Amino acid sequence: MTADQIRAQQRLLPLPVANNVALVGIEGARNVLGLDAESISALIQDGELLWVWDFALSPVAAARRELRFWRLDLIAAASRRQGKAEVIGTRDLLLPVVLDTILPPTKAAFNSWELQALLTISGQQLQRLCDVKHLSGEVRGHTRWITRSSLVAFLSKRLVGH
Repeated sequence: MTADQIRAQQRLLPLPVANNVALVGIEGARNVLGLDAESISALIQDGELLWVWDFALSPVAAARRELRFWRLDLIAAASRRQGKAEVIGTRDLLLPVVLDTILPPTKAAFNSWELQALLTISGQQLQRLCDVKHLSGEVRGHTRWITRSSLVAFLSKRLVGH
């Protein structure tokens, strides 16, 4: 098999994102869309990517942004860019529906380990967000539990471009 044949087959391979991951960072967005960071920023500015949050400690515009992208919105954008039908349309969804999809309403709290996977966030960043009171919860049995209500409030405030 030649390199060209391998590249042709590689284009057909889907890049799955694990089901326990709801939000991905800029590198994940770059991988799903096959674009550089500046092009992804342009998609945010143009409203092509709607469900993007800033996880930076300070939401001030001058601060360094820590963007997280909803994986389903990325998959929908990738389909649109390829001229394919979207598996799940994300453009007409309302914020409460998106938040209920990311954070199931049946759970009152999430442990730090599942949040690290779910939000693609480090334990240290999660701790810092708690330290500065962006998120709240408690430590039980050596495990930090973050309330769903504080996560919903945080994500509602940190949605980029809305």
